[in-house]
Amino acid sequence: MTRACSLVCRHCRVQPITERHAAELTTAEAQRLLEQVKAFSKPPPQVLITGGDPLERADLPEIVSYGAGLGVHITVHLCPTDRLSAAAVQELARAGARCVSLGLDAADAAVHDGERGETGSFARTLDAARWVREAGLDLRILTRVTEITMIGLEALARLVVELGAAEWALEFPLPVPGTPPGRTVNPWQYWVVMRWLDKLAPDAPFSITTINGPQWQRLIFERLRDQGVPLAEIRRMQAANRLGLRDGRGMLFVTRSGDVYPSRWLRLPAGNVRSRPLLHIYRRAPVFAVLKDEGRLRGKCGLCPYRAICGGSRARAYAATGDLLGPDPWCLFSPWRSA
Repeated sequence: MTRACSLVCRHCRVQPITERHAAELTTAEAQRLLEQVKAFSKPPPQVLITGGDPLERADLPEIVSYGAGLGVHITVHLCPTDRLSAAAVQELARAGARCVSLGLDAADAAVHDGERGETGSFARTLDAARWVREAGLDLRILTRVTEITMIGLEALARLVVELGAAEWALEFPLPVPGTPPGRTVNPWQYWVVMRWLDKLAPDAPFSITTINGPQWQRLIFERLRDQGVPLAEIRRMQAANRLGLRDGRGMLFVTRSGDVYPSRWLRLPAGNVRSRPLLHIYRRAPVFAVLKDEGRLRGKCGLCPYRAICGGSRARAYAATGDLLGPDPWCLFSPWRSA
C-alpha cells in the first residue's frame, strides 16, 4: 500500500520514510484492484495488505471495507508505530478485515527489539495482539528466521500459543550477496528449522506457513501420506491447502504503484495494473507462464518427484544463481536417493 513508515527495522531500512509517494495507487485504483482479485475465482484469493505501515494511509478502512463487501478475505499487516492503537484495530474490524498480522521475532524483548532496531517494539506488539483478539479478529504472527532468531523459536512457539494466534508465518530471508552475518540462515540451519516445524505442526493450535520455504509443503505431504491419508483426501484438507503454491504459481505481489511481480522476494516485472488487468497479467505474462510450469525447472528441482508440490524457492534460486528455473540451493533433498 505504501512504503511510508516511521520505524527503522534493521531488516528493512536505515531511516524512516516520513512521506507517502505520489505514485501510490489511489483509493479508486485500489478498489478496482480488489474487483480484479474477485474475478480470479470463487471464493476469491486471499489478500494481504502490507507496507511500510498501511496505517499511514487514511483510506485504509475504506479500502478494506470495499474488499470485504466483495467477499475478499483481507489480512492487514500492521507495524508497532504510534498509529497502531486499539481504536485503529477496532476500525479495521468494523471495516470487515478478517485477520491482522504482526511481526514478532523472539519471545525475549531484548532480542526482538534488537532485531527491529526499536526499543519498546516487543511490548507494543504484545499490546497489539491483545487488541486484535479483543476485536474478534484472527491473529497472524510473522517471524523472520535468522541465525539470531532461530535459537529462540521454541520459546517463541509457546508465546504464539499464549497469544492465541491462528497462524504462524515464518519468513526465511534470501541469501543475497552483501547480507550481514546473522541476518539469514544457511541450508543446514534451514533444514533444522523445517524438521522442527514438522514435529511441532501436528499438535500446534495454529496453522504454520512458510515464506521462501516451499519445502515445508513437501514435509506436510509426506507426513499425511505416511499416515495413510488418501491423495484425494489430502487435497481437501485444510493443512494441505497451500500445496503447490510458490512464487508466481498461485501467488503474486502488487507494489504500491501497481507493478506486478511473482512475489515480494522475486521482483521480476510482469506488468502494471494501471495498464493491464491483474488476471490478464497473471495468466499471460511470460514470467508467470514460465513459473507455473514445473516441467521447465532445471537441475535437481526439475528431476524431483515433488516438483509440483514444492518446486523449490524460485526467488532463492534467482537470488543465489541468477537462474530463475535452477535448483533451490537450500534444498538438501536428493531426487536420486531417499531424504
